[in-house]
Amino acid sequence: MGVFALDAPSRIYAPTAKIKKFDPWDSPGRHAGAGVFAGIRYRMGNCVSENQPMIAEQQVFDGYRDKLRGLPVSHVWRGHGSALFLEFGQLSPGKALAHGKVGNPQGQFGIMIEWSWRIENGSKILCGSWSDDELWEPSFKRLLGEQVVDAGCFGRLPEITVELTSGLHIVSFMTAEGEPEWTIFDRTRSTGKATWIRVKNGSIIEED
Repeated sequence: MGVFALDAPSRIYAPTAKIKKFDPWDSPGRHAGAGVFAGIRYRMGNCVSENQPMIAEQQVFDGYRDKLRGLPVSHVWRGHGSALFLEFGQLSPGKALAHGKVGNPQGQFGIMIEWSWRIENGSKILCGSWSDDELWEPSFKRLLGEQVVDAGCFGRLPEITVELTSGLHIVSFMTAEGEPEWTIFDRTRSTGKATWIRVKNGSIIEED
């Protein structure tokens, strides 16, 4: 795959070469799903705005994963349609919206899966984005208070899986044209500005 050029502040990380055959049972990420980046080494694309050091895409994801570990699920809410939002850690009050309404509180970290997601235990799928609505709320309540054990990526186009203390997993899996529609937000930076990672052109990018 060729090297991507990008516009600041996005940082795109493109794969270079396989390093070994992927074995999901012999992987640091096996407890979070099918492993992390399927044994592929990544390097950063050339940035048009500034010189950046070579960096592994997995390291970028791991920076978010390491901070997520141990945080509790503090709030779960639905966006438009089947969009799923998960808030982790200490909550901040929601922002004022039009017509006197207040938005949902935000956690130190957040995950958005725009559509095509599911919640599963060790033996079955409890509910998903195509399930009847009445299955959603009981499943969402089961997530509250659970702590993040691990998180990982799987697939040629990176999808995410998050493992919680009870063994429940939250998994993204886009089934429509386009690319995976998940985002992880980090709102803990000293600058006060949030950063986030998502998938663009088949690679994970970090933005602020």
